[in-house]
Amino acid sequence: MSFRIKLTRSWEDNLWRIAHDQLVKAAREANSKELSHGERIHQARKRCEKLRALLRLFRPGFPDIYHLENSALRDAAKKLSRVRDADVLGECYDKLMIEFREEVDVTAMAPIRRKLTLRRNALVGESAGRDAPLACFSEFLRGITGRVNEWAVTNPRESVLQGAAKTYRCGRKAMQTARQDSTKEHLHEWRKRVKYTRFQLKILSTAWPVVLHPLRSQYKLLSELLGDDHDLAVLRQTLLDDAEEFQDNNRRRVLIGLIDRKRSMLQAESFKLGEEVYSLRPKSFKNWLSAMIR
Repeated sequence: MSFRIKLTRSWEDNLWRIAHDQLVKAAREANSKELSHGERIHQARKRCEKLRALLRLFRPGFPDIYHLENSALRDAAKKLSRVRDADVLGECYDKLMIEFREEVDVTAMAPIRRKLTLRRNALVGESAGRDAPLACFSEFLRGITGRVNEWAVTNPRESVLQGAAKTYRCGRKAMQTARQDSTKEHLHEWRKRVKYTRFQLKILSTAWPVVLHPLRSQYKLLSELLGDDHDLAVLRQTLLDDAEEFQDNNRRRVLIGLIDRKRSMLQAESFKLGEEVYSLRPKSFKNWLSAMIR
């Protein structure tokens, strides 16, 4: 229940409680001795995404606070993105080799996997300095935690309805843009909007669980499909940009061909599901949500 509203609490109390809970968990995970470095980075970025979804939900009721805190969270997450991208390239490669193992000589492709591992180690580093981004993140968390109770929302229920509808509308528009021009950037923009609605539906799910839980699950699946597509796009761009590092053109050609095939499959599934979850017009979505949230 920590990332969901409590129907017995006021909207502002729910805002403060959820924000504090996410910030406490983010601080604990960033400094955890039980999580790997990659897991700590992943959790820090996820907490930022959840907090930004929360802020977007209440955005119409405190626009100035929203712009200040959203920018701060965006910048904090961005500083961790390079490390995350370095980790994910090898994971993408491994998934492709498993899926297409009947069509490709995995042993022959192994030199690319070794180079991805070396690249990851060089970017992340093995020294104590690799924890510097997480240390900066922990300092950032202390600052924002002290400001949460100052977040005052005007007309919170209506703000939540408008905020959810705006996030939905932006996601619907991003989907249409990506369908017309399926660039990496357009698909990534759509993915971000999908994730915000996914998290907002989770926050609101206690209002009508039997309806909102299944819908949230659909958005979760859609965000995962688009996330896999984005990770493959990053791997593809890395292979093209660092041609000297991945010198074997034949192996690169084979891997890029597999990437393109898998991305085509993921995008087809994403657009099919997207048409389902974005079937309502934004105004209808707001009215539908209003009937559930009293």
